Amino acid sequence: MELKMRPAQIANMVFLALTLAVLSVYVPLLSLLNLLIVVPYVIVGASNNKVSVLTVAFTFAILLIFTDISYALNICIAFAVPGILIGKMMYSSINKEDSNKYSPIFWGTIVFMITLVIYTFIAQKFMSIDLMGDMTKTIKEAMQLYTTEPTLKDLHLFGDMTTDEIVKYFTNTISTMLFARGLVWAVIVYYLSAFVINKKFKAEIDFPKFAEFYLPGQTVIVACLIYILFMLLDYAGLGIKTDIILMNLEMVFYMLFFLQGVALYVHYVKAWIANKRSRTIFILIFVLLLFGFLGVAFIGVMDSIINLRKVRRIS
Repeated sequence: MELKMRPAQIANMVFLALTLAVLSVYVPLLSLLNLLIVVPYVIVGASNNKVSVLTVAFTFAILLIFTDISYALNICIAFAVPGILIGKMMYSSINKEDSNKYSPIFWGTIVFMITLVIYTFIAQKFMSIDLMGDMTKTIKEAMQLYTTEPTLKDLHLFGDMTTDEIVKYFTNTISTMLFARGLVWAVIVYYLSAFVINKKFKAEIDFPKFAEFYLPGQTVIVACLIYILFMLLDYAGLGIKTDIILMNLEMVFYMLFFLQGVALYVHYVKAWIANKRSRTIFILIFVLLLFGFLGVAFIGVMDSIINLRKVRRIS
């Protein structure tokens, strides 16, 4: 992978990220595009330039001038650092022939989760900003509106669950929500960065296509082993809340296999467009109509086991 960036180009990338970060403070609506702040740092990280790490410190210093320390830390820890790390993983995965080309997405998901947790801890411990408390309060207020507003209550979105039960459910699934956020962000950031690298910098790097996406290793076996492990822990009566842990794990694996299922659908839609004789697409449509998103996740499981697309792209 050859992405050579001059110091001026790196400065332009950081300036772009800083502009987005500062504007989102003064124009709150732009905060919906905060994900784009990560992309310039990914590109800088992918250049494997020695100064890439210094861009985080520079970002922090500039943001301190235009914003406050809490926001500066948020951007640096939860946006800039993940971007640099994902970029370096992209560089490593492309240059190593025996590596999984999707590792920046897998590990990027974890990095987004960890950095957000780190920022939350720092904000609460040293700046008295209780992000979790604020989120819980927001959920409670939303649920109170849901239970008091007749038009919303008639929708029966949460069945017969009380406000406290709904809040408890969201609290118990916070790790899954963090994972979902990290996964979505990692996928979007990866492909946006790949697009910019090839279009803007004319790198002509053969990044893996989303239609070829597959989970690493024996994911199905790992999922089964984890499930059995927690069943044994529950049977042993160690006082661990295995039901909550298992619920979160099931949701995480569901999202992973759903993502692989979507990739498989994209693969066969492309095949059908290129060759109208392909009948597999009609079977997939039937599964989608009959079982919905659960059917897509099941297709993802089957693809992980028997490699339906015959793609295990390594090099």
